Amino acid sequence: MTPKKIPFEPQMSVIYIRKNYAAPYLKYRYVYLRKSQVRTDKKFKEAMKDITKNWPDGTFYFKLSTGEVFVRFDVKNGKIRKIHKISPTTGRPYPVKDLMKRRA
Repeated sequence: MTPKKIPFEPQMSVIYIRKNYAAPYLKYRYVYLRKSQVRTDKKFKEAMKDITKNWPDGTFYFKLSTGEVFVRFDVKNGKIRKIHKISPTTGRPYPVKDLMKRRA
């Protein structure tokens, strides 16, 4: 069985993961991205550089209107340090994995 393909959405909710729960990040509720900004890890980090520079250290994810998690990433000192392409809890790939190419 092949996983269903999730369509790309330019507007996604920003969720901040805390120790015991995950909640909307109230200081920056939505993020708007173009498909071209998520083609590679490098392009994604460049697109998010100005947005995440004042975010607290921790794990964040972008949620689609369907409730699916699009991408999960770690922020440290205002920069994206790691982009998770596979869910650590379910082991299933996030939709961003289909859009990002391997680094050359």
